[in-house]
Amino acid sequence: MAYPKFNFSYNLSEIQETIGFYNISSTFESGRKQVRNKGVKPRKWVLNFEKHNSTSNDATLIRQFFEARKGSFEPFHIDIKQDDGTIEEVLVRFAVDSLERTISYNTKYAFSLPVEEVL
Repeated sequence: MAYPKFNFSYNLSEIQETIGFYNISSTFESGRKQVRNKGVKPRKWVLNFEKHNSTSNDATLIRQFFEARKGSFEPFHIDIKQDDGTIEEVLVRFAVDSLERTISYNTKYAFSLPVEEVL
């Protein structure tokens, strides 16, 4: 199945990233602790947007993209910039089912979209 691509620019200077692992910890009666790794958790990002209607209608198009995916229901591809400067295309889904936006004078839209990797 071909997934759609999220081709909207987000604020690269302010991106939150979460990386985690599934670790199981057991403490024995002797006090000794054993930790086992069961794999990697899906990566998560919070993408921040500030769009102005005077320069584009991206705010409306992003809302329509979110609505078309039905929130977290349908995955899509997004480009994530890596620490070394390369771009990685990642299959993600929205991590929330509602979109909250701050609208100023019907011209400036500010919002954040959390996305999580689909493994």
